[in-house]
Amino acid sequence: MTLERWQFEVSNHLQMIEAGAEMCERHTKALPIRPGFRTLAEDEMERCEVTLLRALMRLRKARAIYRRKEIDA
Repeated sequence: MTLERWQFEVSNHLQMIEAGAEMCERHTKALPIRPGFRTLAEDEMERCEVTLLRALMRLRKARAIYRRKEIDA
């Protein structure tokens, strides 16, 4: 994948994920209390966590495969 294609297809999405995570943390810190019932925000944070953990597992597998590749001499 070329650098231009990477920036167009991947980089922007990763930047938005990072910004979203920062926003989530900032707003969570700003809450003075939490309700005594489960919220939609909690559901979404849980769903996001599961998705990111799956992505992390796939990334680790990809890195392991990459490390096993022969080095071009």
